[in-house]
Amino acid sequence: MATPVEAQGSCDVDPNRSTAPPLLVVIELRHIMTQFNLKMIFFDHRLTQIRHIWQLCDPVGARCGQTTHRRRGSIPMDDGLAILRARSAIWGRDPTLVQGAGGNVSLKIDDTLWIKASGTWLADADRQDILVPVALPLADPPRVKDGHRTALRPSIETSLHAALPHRVVVHVHSVDAIAHAVRSDAPAILTQLLSGLSWALVPYRKPGLELAAAVRDAYVATKAEIFVLANHGIVIGADDVDMAEALLREVVSRLEIAPRAVVQPSAKPHNVSVPGYRAVTDLRVAALAIDPASLAVALAGPLYPDHVVFLGAAPLVVGAYDEIAPALSRAQRGGHPAVRWIIVRDNAVLIADDALRGSEEMLRCLGDVAARLAPGTPLAPLATADIDALIDWDAERYRQAMATPAVATPTCAV
Repeated sequence: MATPVEAQGSCDVDPNRSTAPPLLVVIELRHIMTQFNLKMIFFDHRLTQIRHIWQLCDPVGARCGQTTHRRRGSIPMDDGLAILRARSAIWGRDPTLVQGAGGNVSLKIDDTLWIKASGTWLADADRQDILVPVALPLADPPRVKDGHRTALRPSIETSLHAALPHRVVVHVHSVDAIAHAVRSDAPAILTQLLSGLSWALVPYRKPGLELAAAVRDAYVATKAEIFVLANHGIVIGADDVDMAEALLREVVSRLEIAPRAVVQPSAKPHNVSVPGYRAVTDLRVAALAIDPASLAVALAGPLYPDHVVFLGAAPLVVGAYDEIAPALSRAQRGGHPAVRWIIVRDNAVLIADDALRGSEEMLRCLGDVAARLAPGTPLAPLATADIDALIDWDAERYRQAMATPAVATPTCAV
């Protein structure tokens, strides 16, 4: 064991005196570091802008420093669209940011709001035309601009994007942000973690017009660039895509939570057939049945809207496989909605063969959020009225109709 080092010279050292810096000094240092980090983000952002402007210069310099504006008929376009599509694909392929058809992005150009179409996947943004032009000021319902032929509909969140003045708006379902935003003590936690940033906490509201109004009110009150949506996700507003990316990464890094290690099943799943269902092989999803802390989160009730839309209000929970068939029969006789997923305690999570495309990604999202919540974390799940408002919601039926069932075998050995 190391021996203490004795003080040298004539200075007397009080052994009971704390050597830790005063609290005010620590707080001030943290503030200075926050401001420094933000300035570095903005500096990097300006360098990116300079590079982009340089790339836009033609040989004679006539367009140097100007964004290239084009038109598709009467619809304005510019280079920001290509940048947004490329970046959206990156965000959409990161399951800790976006799951399935969740999340949306937009870019305002003159009197046009280019926004992700409802039911499309951000992950496809660089290989499919998922952005649609909507006329500004926004009509009710939002209208795709004349001259743009498409069968796609604007996102349910179009009104939210139009409510903010920022040229670029990015909305994602970061699992780290959700893990904070579903806590009953979220305001205090977020105030500490996001200190120094221009942000606001928006109380839970039903997606669409209600959420748009709440975000608009938050912006009017705070002029924020970052909005944490309770029981939902985060929204970033910025002048361009690069700045939105910088703010998004800063927020996500501050809210990052190390997930619990994946729990391995104590026994192999039983070799039984469950007609109409299949086992989810992703261990992060299986943890919802195996890890007690994750199971407690799954049983607490839906925590965010997309969970309800794709997975329903609640799973069927059984203790053994032979309990599944009787439980399904009781649910059917009782007129309950179709069971979309099943938890077999200490064993596996099953999903319906006819589950909507993206449902497994939503289970992965729940598994990732649950793994970031410590046992005993105070949760604020959606209220019954909020859940009822999402089930069979007309605005969501279109998105559900686009989510064709995933291909699966009719009966699966579990």
